[in-house]
Amino acid sequence: MRYPMLIVAFGWLVGLYTASTISISKTILILLLLISMVFFFMSLFVYYRKAKLWFLFFIIAICLTGFIRMDWYQIEHQSQFPEEIMNQPIGLKGYIDSKPIVDGDLVKLMIEPISYQWNNKEYSLETKEKVLVYLFLQEEYEQQIASTWKKGMGIKLIGEIGTPSSAGNPGLFDYQAYLAQKTIYWKVNVEDISKIKVSSGKALFVSFSSFKEKLLRQIDLLFNDPYSGFIKAILLGERHDLSEDIRHDFSILGLSHLLAISGLHLSTLSLMLYWLLTKMRVTHENTVTIISIFLIGYMLLTGASASVVRATIMTVLMFYGLIWKQSISALQVLGIAFIFMTLYNPMWIYDIGFQLSMIITFSILWGFTILIEKLPMKDGMLKKALTLVIITQTASFPFVFYYFHQYSLLSWLLNLLVVPLFSMFIFPVALLIYLLSFLFFPLSHFFASILSELLTILFQWMHWSTSFSFFHFYGGVSSFFWTIMIYILFSWVLLRRKVKEAFISFNLKKIIFWSEKVVFLLLILTIIWVGFFNEEGVIIVIDVGQGDSILIQTPGHYEVLIDSGGKINFEKEEWRKRKDPFDIGEDVVLPFLHTRGLSKLDLAIVTHEDYDHIGGYLSIIDDIKIGTFVVSSEFPRTKYGEELQDKLNEKNINIVHINHQKTVQLDKHTQMLFLPVDVELSSKENNHSFAVYLKMYQTKMLFSGDIESDGEQQLLEQYGLPTVDILKIGHHGSNTSTSKIWLDALEPKAAIISVGLNNLYHHPSAEVINRLQIHEIPIWRTDLDGAVFVHIEEDGYKVEGTKAK
Repeated sequence: MRYPMLIVAFGWLVGLYTASTISISKTILILLLLISMVFFFMSLFVYYRKAKLWFLFFIIAICLTGFIRMDWYQIEHQSQFPEEIMNQPIGLKGYIDSKPIVDGDLVKLMIEPISYQWNNKEYSLETKEKVLVYLFLQEEYEQQIASTWKKGMGIKLIGEIGTPSSAGNPGLFDYQAYLAQKTIYWKVNVEDISKIKVSSGKALFVSFSSFKEKLLRQIDLLFNDPYSGFIKAILLGERHDLSEDIRHDFSILGLSHLLAISGLHLSTLSLMLYWLLTKMRVTHENTVTIISIFLIGYMLLTGASASVVRATIMTVLMFYGLIWKQSISALQVLGIAFIFMTLYNPMWIYDIGFQLSMIITFSILWGFTILIEKLPMKDGMLKKALTLVIITQTASFPFVFYYFHQYSLLSWLLNLLVVPLFSMFIFPVALLIYLLSFLFFPLSHFFASILSELLTILFQWMHWSTSFSFFHFYGGVSSFFWTIMIYILFSWVLLRRKVKEAFISFNLKKIIFWSEKVVFLLLILTIIWVGFFNEEGVIIVIDVGQGDSILIQTPGHYEVLIDSGGKINFEKEEWRKRKDPFDIGEDVVLPFLHTRGLSKLDLAIVTHEDYDHIGGYLSIIDDIKIGTFVVSSEFPRTKYGEELQDKLNEKNINIVHINHQKTVQLDKHTQMLFLPVDVELSSKENNHSFAVYLKMYQTKMLFSGDIESDGEQQLLEQYGLPTVDILKIGHHGSNTSTSKIWLDALEPKAAIISVGLNNLYHHPSAEVINRLQIHEIPIWRTDLDGAVFVHIEEDGYKVEGTKAK
């Protein structure tokens, strides 16, 4: 058997994953432990009898042990806070578990709790869970106080506890799930810094945090923004100060791996240190020991991310394999590293960085020699570099597309050019300048200014590259299962020739290659069906909080967006401003459009100029091409409308004003009617708007924006609206809309309310809910159900929410 540790690692992974998906009692867990021991001793017994089944028994034992380890880890880290504590004021005592991040008037930190106070009683905690804390600052000087807090310090606080927000839209980042994988299930909001008291706590952690902060401050002395944030990221793994522009450009171009400490960084460091120690004539054994100790210290200093831990373990094991003169395959070492890492933290199997690090490393170690033989090029550095790029890009693509829903073909070229530049020049030069600064600062500062100028050129060139939108595409793999299937397909492409030339029976080869033809045919038929014969229409009421945004995808692949949501960021004092303030358009609607594979909208509509309908467009319009933009007859009426109009004109987007009833045939199955409303003598934006009536196949829907009861009456009298199947409830369920007359006339069979969870307006109102219930109309709400999907086919429709009830 060539790579037994890889098979052992796979068995271990199967056990970990299975345990993470099901829940069992402690009794069954103990029973499984006994069974795993039986299989282990059976494997030993069979091994000494020289039978071939010993390894199968051993793998079963490993699989069961992995199951037990994951289940035990989850028991250790499960929450001990009772559900009744939700949204209640509590006291919390524990230790700061992460460096506090000061962002304007918000401070974020993790707490390792040891007890909590509730209802005048104190309860101790024995679990290893952590708690996320949000502190809202009231004065500028409080930023300085919070910045002195360090990991390991003791902390006591009083705040309101709740759960982190979950994703309301499929495909978008689920913050709640992300935190749960890190055993963080609760968030505490603290409204005043006076409700927090810190103490010295764990001296070792505090000293280590202070040491790292000194190292970071040295970079601030050498470089100005945004270069200091970039250098902090590549040298010390500190990404909080990284410019959002740089982060965005690197992400779009597939170069984000350069901004996180990884095997590439450690390889460069190891080579530099090895060269230095060799020149100093240090013995081979001492060189390996020094490098190993350095790498472990560097791993801890940079935060011990999955990619760094993996690279450190592999490098140390490979080094000591050389010392002991024990030839050990790198793939074997990868299997050992996998087991060590997930033995310590089984939840790492869900970490994106861990998954990418493992799959890319495996692909390089396994596929490099296979692929380089296939490339019709002369041997040399270019062939090796090209082989490496093909493997890393192919290996990373399924995961990247599954998690981030975007990919740029330019990443192939840019990785070929930028990675060697980074590993051979930028990283080593930045490191040498940094080290020199501790010996002779003026000279190092001079070199830092030169490097900053060179980085300016690189960043400008990369930003220019992002403008080639033709090479960027969006979408996503529908499930993790299909992601794995893509990896199996890639593996088969590499193995196909070897299987063809292998010494196996003719009949077996015949079965294998007939299976290949069948699978390939099914794949082609599936692509043809999805691309040409699937005539389902989809309407999605996106969860944008307190606002409206509806995506319509017709059977004829016509893409329409009605409104864009929006949350007003009120003017703040300079010190209160966040580094990257939350924007509905940029952070919710745009990423959601990308998950649907959209980079262009045929039609964009804004029903009226309230910010919670128009605001998102102000950022969306910079990244999405728009064919035609539909607005009300008096547009623009507000400063937000004027700002949007300027952007539309700047992009040369066709603007259509709705001043009378207008019908648009989107495709042969879909018709849209624009029905303007203009209530005289009203100053409300809601009464200077228009409704959108949609007929797709035989299903009828009405989107009434924020139109109030006066506008509803006008619509009924002026246009004689027919009955509808689905009604998007007006004004987020406010009692100013959705009158009894309106419901009696339309007779909807289902109602959808776009509304924010726990909003300040207490929408939807009890009156509206009561009216809908009296009419026996099923209600779907984005605050409770997440994004609401309406799937429409020729024989009817189906409504479903995103969140599990």
